[in-house]
Amino acid sequence: MSDVDGCVATGDTPEKARKEFLSALEFHFEGLKEDGLPIPKPTSSIAFTSDDCSGILNVRTKKSTHLKR
Repeated sequence: MSDVDGCVATGDTPEKARKEFLSALEFHFEGLKEDGLPIPKPTSSIAFTSDDCSGILNVRTKKSTHLKR
């Protein structure tokens, strides 16, 4: 999902992957806020409808949004 590059979550089932992704998304947005960056407006959407999906959803982020050490 290009709106939240780098946001990654996995799960043993589609339901667990969805729950983990929503948690990762919340964490990602908190990081953006802490860095004074805007929350991007959605330009895409996802749906969890397949019973045979892997339960893995990978989303990448720009290097500028990574933690700076």
